[in-house]
Amino acid sequence: MADERRYFERSVLKLPMLVRRVLDNSVFEAETNDLGAKGLGITSKNRIPAEGEVKLQVEIPGESGYLSLAGNIVWSREYYPDGWRAGVGLKEQSINLVTFSVLRDRYLGKSVA
Repeated sequence: MADERRYFERSVLKLPMLVRRVLDNSVFEAETNDLGAKGLGITSKNRIPAEGEVKLQVEIPGESGYLSLAGNIVWSREYYPDGWRAGVGLKEQSINLVTFSVLRDRYLGKSVA
């Protein structure tokens, strides 16, 4: 079994989002799967590249705007026939712990898609 490399606990969090690859400016729809202080898991029906810088716009239900995040895809796998899953390492300045805490407390374990 692989060693766990995360320093922070992940919380289940299902929120719709848009992913923009910085390399080619392509955009696809996805959903958050889980969120931690340093990264998040995402799922998508679209192919998720195995690496690369991304800009994320997470839809916050009941709010008029998006939570904008930046990071790098650190792994990606196809889960046939359901689509793709990936891990995104967030850039330090991308999310603060207060925002993360509010999201976790408000939507913990709930699917809003």
